[in-house]
Amino acid sequence: MHLHFIEDSSGDVVDQLEFCSDHCHRDCLGEDYQGWNGCHESEFDSVCGLCGSKIHGAFGSYQE
Repeated sequence: MHLHFIEDSSGDVVDQLEFCSDHCHRDCLGEDYQGWNGCHESEFDSVCGLCGSKIHGAFGSYQE
């Protein structure tokens, strides 16, 4: 999973966007892309913030 961290004015992370790939990460954010931030593993399944693909988590369902 690729993560894009959203920070407040003091630089603290307040939220994150999750993507299935670097391609989706770049396409969604364009100029706001902050560089490669991949190889993250989530505990549970989630959904890509751009294409909607399932991102399998360590304890997810593993079913489509």
